[in-house]
Amino acid sequence: MKKLTFTLLSACFALSASAQLSTYNYAHAAGQSSGSVVIKTDTINSVQINGGGIPSFTPAMNAAWNLAGAQYQVDMSYRKYDTSTVALFAPAEYSNKITYKLTPQLNYVSNLKFAITPAGTISYGEHIDQQTYPINLFTGNPNDILVMNTQDILYSAPVTNMPYPCVAGTTTWNPLMTYTTNMTLTYAFEGYFNEAIFRRSHVVRNDEAVGYGTMKIKIPGTQMPSLLIPVIQVKSTMITQDSFFENTNVPMPASVLMDFNLTQGQTNSVNQYLFYRAGEVTPMVTVSYDSPTFATISDLIIHGQRVPMDMGVNDVKNDNNISVYPNPAASFVNIAVKDKKVSTCKYEIMNIAAQVVASGNVNLANGEARVSLANTPAGMYFLRLSSNNEVIGESVLSVVK
Repeated sequence: MKKLTFTLLSACFALSASAQLSTYNYAHAAGQSSGSVVIKTDTINSVQINGGGIPSFTPAMNAAWNLAGAQYQVDMSYRKYDTSTVALFAPAEYSNKITYKLTPQLNYVSNLKFAITPAGTISYGEHIDQQTYPINLFTGNPNDILVMNTQDILYSAPVTNMPYPCVAGTTTWNPLMTYTTNMTLTYAFEGYFNEAIFRRSHVVRNDEAVGYGTMKIKIPGTQMPSLLIPVIQVKSTMITQDSFFENTNVPMPASVLMDFNLTQGQTNSVNQYLFYRAGEVTPMVTVSYDSPTFATISDLIIHGQRVPMDMGVNDVKNDNNISVYPNPAASFVNIAVKDKKVSTCKYEIMNIAAQVVASGNVNLANGEARVSLANTPAGMYFLRLSSNNEVIGESVLSVVK
């Protein structure tokens, strides 16, 4: 299986010394050196909402969200990314398989076409391969079917999924679009025999970068927590209004729609907090709510691939206990410990696979010391400080050469 990984960043990694991701930019999404993604399939794990270990996701600045105690469900889903070469969707470079719920009982798969540009991550349309569904559950006739036709759907306007730069507490965006999906219906009782029908969708989104901080999850397939990962928090509300037609512009009868639990002009809202980390298109955590009030969680999923594991020692403390500068750094980095009583400490520099690439002990003068990076290649790392077998703090460290 090929992997789709983004090149982790160095010079343009806009992180504070306390490893927060308050601004998400083009370099975070695309990778500064490659500017592109490769093919991959992301695994998505569902969390037991009533299983405990779920913190409050109220928007906050410089927050710490801990999901290391959450319990995963057995079921998993997958988000497949591929390249896109369809001229209609230019300049879209990538494709992402997504699932739509046409009715509570009928789902179909589409391929979202998008690009990662300096202006933002932007979607241009979708491609659907033919899918045939028996609908006897609704009609009682085993010969009745609904066919999602093979088609390319171009949105009425490009949809910005995230603009760059995206600044917590400042950036808002409100994409609008319409699109039409073509289907073929056979429903003998109502006189439909291989008849063309259409769904017209009008979508309004209200998105806002509402917070930032660090997040800790449980590594899927293990009982081990991750390191603290810098994230930016996006609040998204999407309202879709669907109308159904036959013969292009003739509204479908209400009686037919009712048989499929549909209504003309029906609306559906998707209300989510999305937590993005650098180097990934798929949010690390997606929290869905049952209404725009964001009061009750209806679904919580975690994308935990390529998240570094916390290998460590006891009692991880808040990152505010340490600071590192300069960051990005080249030949050395200064470390400062808030607790001035600490006179010596151990440092570990780990790559994104949680492999220690450099370590040692330093003596602190007035809480500060200097660590050489002479033998540390350019890249993105996690710096951990510990004393007396207890972690003092962690920070993301960007090394440039």
